[in-house]
Amino acid sequence: ADASLAVAEASERLGADVVGAGSALFGATEGNKEDGFRGSRFAKRSSGRSSRVLSVEETAAAHDAHDDWQRERDPAVLLFAGWFGKPWAELMAREVLFPRGLATRELEER
Repeated sequence: ADASLAVAEASERLGADVVGAGSALFGATEGNKEDGFRGSRFAKRSSGRSSRVLSVEETAAAHDAHDDWQRERDPAVLLFAGWFGKPWAELMAREVLFPRGLATRELEER
């Protein structure tokens, strides 16, 4: 009952389509408790798309590509630069937040 109330409130604020996809995915609505994702409107919209599963290597490469993209665009890096200086912020982004090639390296070490 609490989940249904939360979904109703979120639907009012964000719009039913936005909340409907997420709540169906996580089984928060009464109608989708049994079916979960398979019975959701999102699944029906997605069913026409090809569903290819990435290999472990492709997934690691995609993760690394995302980190590369994020390193250049994450707003936290600009925030850190303002607080601690640009060199420190770039080092933090490069070495801690979005390390270059980490997913591929970890896969190769297995």
